[in-house]
Parts: sequence; C-alpha cells; structure tokens
Amino acid sequence: MYKAGFPSYRIVEEEYGVIPMTDFPFQQHRGRHIINLGTAGGFTKASTGYTFKNIQADVKAIVASLDTSGNAHYQRKQKKRFSWYDTLLLHIILNKGHLTKVIFDVLFKRNDIKLILRFLDEDTKWWEEIYILARLPWKPFLQALFEHYVLGKVRTKKAGPRNKVISPKPTIPAKAQSKTPVYKELHEHSLR
Repeated sequence: MYKAGFPSYRIVEEEYGVIPMTDFPFQQHRGRHIINLGTAGGFTKASTGYTFKNIQADVKAIVASLDTSGNAHYQRKQKKRFSWYDTLLLHIILNKGHLTKVIFDVLFKRNDIKLILRFLDEDTKWWEEIYILARLPWKPFLQALFEHYVLGKVRTKKAGPRNKVISPKPTIPAKAQSKTPVYKELHEHSLR
C-alpha cells in the first residue's frame, strides 16, 4: 500500500464469501411476492461463479415486467447449451481438478480474449462456440460427457438423484458462514 501512495492504513473489517460452483436448479421465485436474486435465484454462472452481469440483466427484466404487466415475476431463460457446457466443466473440476488449469490456459491462449469473454457471458453464436470448443483438449470433455450423462444415469437409477455442489469445505470463519444463508443452504444440501 505504501508504494501505491498510501503511507499508512488500517484494516477495519474483512469480508469473506463463498461462491458455489453448481448446476443445482435454484428456485427463482420463493412465493408470490418474493424473487430470489443472485446465487439464491440461480443467477450465478455455474462454471465461473460470476453473478454480477446476470443480476443486472435479471433486475432489468423484472422492472420491465413490472412496467408492462404490473407483475414482477418472469421466467429467466438460459440457453440449454451453456448449461450443458457448465455441467461438463463442473464434472471435470470435481473429478479431475488437476486438468482445470490446462483447460483454462488453452482456452485463453488459443482464442481471442473478446470472443472468450462473450462466451463466458453466454453471448456467442453456436458456430463461435464450436470454434472455441474445437481448440480445447477434447479427451476430458468426452470423458465427462460419458461419465456424467451415461454412467451418471446408471448410478442415479441405483442410488437416487445426485446433486453436486462444488465448494470448498468450510475454511472461512464461522461468523462469516452464519452471515451467508445461501452458503449454509448449499452446504447443507451438499451433505445430503
């Protein structure tokens, strides 16, 4: 901080948070007059944990719905293919986490950064996605496809449904956990 031009400073408060990486289907509506926003409303991108842009778009849609119909409820639409990409990447992160760095290194080295950011924002066309995905290591994704969709269905029939929540085991202070109801709900769900 001294080099940045701040000769002295003191830390008044520290903030902690956990952004779950999950494809768990969150409820957007929690009653007639309650709309969940952020992670609780399913606005967090499953594979990146990025929420801010989705919240802005969804609040804009809620306001537009209020203006046109007087009703704040609307159904958020996510393109299925992005949900599918997220699920495959989450499967790789969960089961072969050591490959994640390689995948992201290749993703950013072999593609234009503007295209990648549009892809992560789910603003690309399908042919751009094929271009991006074709430049990634294909073996982990094929394995994830087989393990998640083929073997996963077999396991689900035998053991019941499985919803995964990828989040670190609680390493944040208990006081921060108690202030984060979404974290508590997700963590409890991951223990079921």
